[in-house]
Amino acid sequence: MRCGQNGSIVVVWCPSTCTCREWRSSYFCCCIPCTDAFPTILVQVPAGGSAEYTLVYKPLTMTAEGQPHEGSVFFPIPDGSGLLYKLHGQAEQPTPEAVLDLSLPAKTQHTQMLKVTNWLHKPQRFKVIKELVAGEASTRLEGAAAIDVPALCDRDYKLSLYSYTQGLTHARITFKNETTGEYTYYEVRLTSSAPAPVGHLTLECPVRTVTSTHISITNPMAAPVTLKPSVSSKQVTLYPDPPVLAASSTTTLEVRYRPLLVGSSDATLRLESQELGMYEWKLKLKGAATNPEKSLTFSAPLGTRDTQVSRFTHWLPEKVEYKCSFRNSSKDNAIGGNVISSTGFDAPVSITAPAAGPNGVEVECVVGFEPSAIGEAVRDVLVLSSATAGAYEVPLMGQCVPPKPQGPIDVSKGSASVQFRNVFSVDAEFLYSVDNPAFVLAKTTEKLPAKKPVSISISYKPEAAAKAATERGVSAGREKSEAAAVPPAPSRTGKLTISCPKQTSTQWVFYLQA
Repeated sequence: MRCGQNGSIVVVWCPSTCTCREWRSSYFCCCIPCTDAFPTILVQVPAGGSAEYTLVYKPLTMTAEGQPHEGSVFFPIPDGSGLLYKLHGQAEQPTPEAVLDLSLPAKTQHTQMLKVTNWLHKPQRFKVIKELVAGEASTRLEGAAAIDVPALCDRDYKLSLYSYTQGLTHARITFKNETTGEYTYYEVRLTSSAPAPVGHLTLECPVRTVTSTHISITNPMAAPVTLKPSVSSKQVTLYPDPPVLAASSTTTLEVRYRPLLVGSSDATLRLESQELGMYEWKLKLKGAATNPEKSLTFSAPLGTRDTQVSRFTHWLPEKVEYKCSFRNSSKDNAIGGNVISSTGFDAPVSITAPAAGPNGVEVECVVGFEPSAIGEAVRDVLVLSSATAGAYEVPLMGQCVPPKPQGPIDVSKGSASVQFRNVFSVDAEFLYSVDNPAFVLAKTTEKLPAKKPVSISISYKPEAAAKAATERGVSAGREKSEAAAVPPAPSRTGKLTISCPKQTSTQWVFYLQA
């Protein structure tokens, strides 16, 4: 800057740069070549001295490249000279009105008010441009498409934000006057934490039956989204599996519950995808007692054993061993190493079920009934239980009837064996007898251990029958020679009778044929 002589004007170039609609102050130093001070309404400059004058640049519009804002300021001096400052201003793009940092759980609707200012002396309409700078494309930024602001006034714009996923979302909301090209904007940074549970579902039904409920999920994406399900309870399944959400629509999914254990429990259902994040439901589950399985009815003659098969459906998707027990027995008795018995019924100690598929797998258990006394029907309940797969109850009813005659036993080769078993739960003495002396027993009495089988040997000897007939004749008073002269014809049929007087009055009869 130079001082001018009397009657001259000094021109000084004063450039200034700032962002649009911000204040920028410039300071001018005025040097006056006079020996006396003079007052003005703007500034006072002492004689031979200088003074600062502040000029503020506040552009309301942006400038194009090479087309700055232009202006001037003139300081007249009493001696007729003056100072002329030419002003050039460069208005750059505006900075954000504010940078908003928000922290919210994912899948939470949030409304943010943004203040929009009209800096002109006339009304303005701003188009609202919502840009997702960073983050998942599923994040929703919603609000009116435009806003009208009166001259030199403010208006609040309601912005709705919804993030489906956890993480950082960076958005820019621009309010643009499409006529002038001028705009103002906000930066929004949303940090989304884990979402709260969508809701609570209560499912209750008898064990091994199915109940269900439905959930609905909206997919805002233009393409289908596949969800990955996870449930903390193996008794809860989702249909369809895997669940696929149709594009730009709401899909309904079915939650199915098949309890295996009686009682209440809590569980969590989660559905996840990269595009839509995680959905979570808290489950209240309850399994109620159910009806018994199909009953088995037995009818067996004393001394025989009847078997039937109980079938049930195993539902757990893993291999399980079911323990067998009888309800009416305080302590199940073992027969051998892998069979238990009680009140005449018997079953395996345990049975193994393979892993079940979606429709379950059928499992068989062979149940036997061997009564030890004739009388009223015997009742019991077979229980097949697993700590993880639940318990199945099979009602049993057995009827013991008198033994039927068996045979004929073929003794044509001279000898044979009759299979018999001590059906009582204690050791017992059995008596054997035949009604034809031609059939000869190896023994006529035998003590058998409880539940143990035996082979009774029997032979066919016609001469023994003739000798017995002779002896009967002698005892009748006839002469021996006379008796021997007319030998009886040997019979080829007979009957073996087995009895146990101390345990039962019932007898077992086996017909014999030689």
